[in-house]
Amino acid sequence: PYGDPDFVSATFLARMMGKPYALFVANSDFDNRPESPAREFLKRFMFKHAIGCLATGESQRAYAEAYMSSQGRVKVIGNPAPALIGLSSMSGESRREVMRKELGWADRFVVLYVGRLAKEKGLFDLIAALKSPELTKNKIHAVFIGNGPCRKELERYAREGSVSIEFQGLINGLELTRRFLSADVFILPSHSEPWGLVVNEAMEAGLPVIVSNKVGSGVNMITPSQCGLSFETGVPDSLASCISLMMNNEELRSQLIARAKKVVEEHSIHNWVNAVVESIKGLGVVQ
Repeated sequence: PYGDPDFVSATFLARMMGKPYALFVANSDFDNRPESPAREFLKRFMFKHAIGCLATGESQRAYAEAYMSSQGRVKVIGNPAPALIGLSSMSGESRREVMRKELGWADRFVVLYVGRLAKEKGLFDLIAALKSPELTKNKIHAVFIGNGPCRKELERYAREGSVSIEFQGLINGLELTRRFLSADVFILPSHSEPWGLVVNEAMEAGLPVIVSNKVGSGVNMITPSQCGLSFETGVPDSLASCISLMMNNEELRSQLIARAKKVVEEHSIHNWVNAVVESIKGLGVVQ
């Protein structure tokens, strides 16, 4: 977190006091946001003097190793998401059907997106995919939860085609959990996404997921375990094919959900804490 003044100050203080420090690394090459020369200088300084790094996944490990001068000092610790509020009490097929009726989703295949409405999230690709002929003939309803700089532009683009898209703004707590449990598939089509903890949340809620090949959690959780579908970033036709496959193959959805639950359990908070402790011990900071 080299952009945060507190962490930068802590780094310089540790150097002045002769104390070792390790870095937590969530960045990867999938994060294409622009960097300033000053931030790049601080990043290189912090990596140069760190005794090691705790990286959230394999793509983050590769990112950190590109900056580390010594080998074997980067430990992968995973990246769990906090549990969804009220998940256990709201789960169940009968409860799901009630919630779908309340939301007006009972007779539709619901595609869910949760996150910022920003250009790098690939939402124009998602809308373009939903406009494809193979999808417009079906009762597909897309729900975008979140706000951001591209909301008005996305709404205009959605109105240009015969697609059903609902922009619901910011939603949190029990209402967000209700939508996760009531949707049919979760999609994260980002052009730039170091991880995407919302994917963890969707999998925890029992939602099959589709992600672009630029989403970090896809590389670390979905592709190795085959618990979701991945498509090429910026190719709406590829995304449309994934949506069509998911929509028309109930057996596939069931298989993906079953695998996803096992993967989410492996990425639990408990396992993450153990990984952090053991990694720090492995770096020689504490006994």
